[in-house]
Amino acid sequence: MSNASEARHACTLEASFATLPVGATPKLHEMTFVSSALQRQTQTTASARIVTGAQIASRKRIGLGGGGSVPDELSYGGMVVQVVSSLITGTSPATIGGATNAFTNISVGDWVRFYRPGSANNGYWFVTAKGGSNDTLTVVGEHGATITTESAGSEAEIAVDSEYDMRWLSVLRAPVWTKAIDVGCVSYFAVSAAGKLQRAAISLSETGVFAIIGNKLNRSSGDWTAAPIKIGMKILIAGFATAANNGLKTVVTVTATDIGFADNLVNEATPGGAVTVNANFVTDGFIPGMLVKVSGFATASNNDIFRVTDVATTLMTLSVAMTTESAPAGQVRIKGGSYILNDTNQHTFFIEREQADAAAGLFQRALGMQVGAVNVGVTRGIGTTNWTYVGSDVQHGFSVTAGTGTDHASSTNEVFNGVENVRRVRIDDVAMGTFPTAFDVTIANNAAPREGLGSLGAVSLRNGQMDATINVTAYYEDDTLPMLNQDFDDVKVSVIFDGSQGEALALDVLAANVLSAPVTTPGNNQDCTVQASFGAKRDATLLKTVRVTRWPN
Repeated sequence: MSNASEARHACTLEASFATLPVGATPKLHEMTFVSSALQRQTQTTASARIVTGAQIASRKRIGLGGGGSVPDELSYGGMVVQVVSSLITGTSPATIGGATNAFTNISVGDWVRFYRPGSANNGYWFVTAKGGSNDTLTVVGEHGATITTESAGSEAEIAVDSEYDMRWLSVLRAPVWTKAIDVGCVSYFAVSAAGKLQRAAISLSETGVFAIIGNKLNRSSGDWTAAPIKIGMKILIAGFATAANNGLKTVVTVTATDIGFADNLVNEATPGGAVTVNANFVTDGFIPGMLVKVSGFATASNNDIFRVTDVATTLMTLSVAMTTESAPAGQVRIKGGSYILNDTNQHTFFIEREQADAAAGLFQRALGMQVGAVNVGVTRGIGTTNWTYVGSDVQHGFSVTAGTGTDHASSTNEVFNGVENVRRVRIDDVAMGTFPTAFDVTIANNAAPREGLGSLGAVSLRNGQMDATINVTAYYEDDTLPMLNQDFDDVKVSVIFDGSQGEALALDVLAANVLSAPVTTPGNNQDCTVQASFGAKRDATLLKTVRVTRWPN
């Protein structure tokens, strides 16, 4: 007998549809789930030939596929390991380079995410070998991608994403999760009289003054603290001959003469030309449309998640005007979440199911699995997710795992519930005036198998149309939702979840219309409700439909 509590699921990205990467045995990620219905889907046909006795002459298989649903509980997810460093990529061999021991926690067989704003190498790379000092990774890409030469410079991020994060990546067909922006400074950020985030921009240009000494930016005259340079600030450096010394760097120490960074710099004498040092909202990487999480102000309403509507060097305009406030003595943090937008990239999974209490090895393998749709549902209980996979095949008859070593453990972040973790549903970035009692969001990319003559199974997957629907049930206290249906206005709809450790997740439909909003009168001793259904469409500015944003704690 097999016990459901002894069933284990693990997964990894594939190199291409239904194909594991070559060069190393993949390291699998343990999956979180509450049940599973992945199965082979066989198409058959019966012969119509007339035979004696009015019987079926034969049956033939005419198609094979695989898929099914894997329900789970809603949580943040989170990366297994993260390294921020000035990385170097090259083509001979295809390597990613960092400082000594930069990649200690990354294993051969891992898929790693590379992200540096504007880089052609942003994406997912499979590690086939590591350098002896844990300072290089030899990699191959998805769908035959090859890495291109890139000098060190601005901070890059290399991370092993959790399987939960990769599920979101798959359903949105996004190219890669962006790098989160995290700027936190003491006695620096304020709120202007106009209700905008405010800072003092730093713009320095000096000749014969700046040098790199002992991994620090040194100045022979002047005072960094008077600039003012603050711990937690990001500064953009340009003008040094060594590429690793230029780019965006995070300040970890500061004195009058030296700035220390999270990156490893290379000693370099004062160059003959000018060296520039800049720090402002634009160089930080904030852009209109992204969601930012603000914390640390004395005024409670100033600490929230806002949408950025405009960015200048010293002022950031948000979707809701803040309350004027001077820079507090404590730290104010402004965090632009790591996000994905829907696109046309395909990420497919190899999923392995093990029955751990079987007397002998008992494994099932699902190939070419893409998340075709996800439904997120929230009531007063624990939030749910239902991931629906479509793919190539589900096969039995294996006695050993396809992975290597110990699987990466599944995420241990708390699950979200409808009482403690949900901010109100937001319409055009303003919380609904009435309390919702339930909502669900379905995101579907309508992926489907491509079939061809001479092939029993699918030869690839077709990208379908991206769509999203949101259903909200709320107490009927005003006409906001019925009027949105009546006027058919375009709106943004966001649902934000907060964890107790500071982590957060936002589902953001960038443009939608209210398709229906009937008011129900159920009967005596019951409340009247409005049940609104939103249908998504492409945003006219971003040319995208859905954004998912996550904030680390």
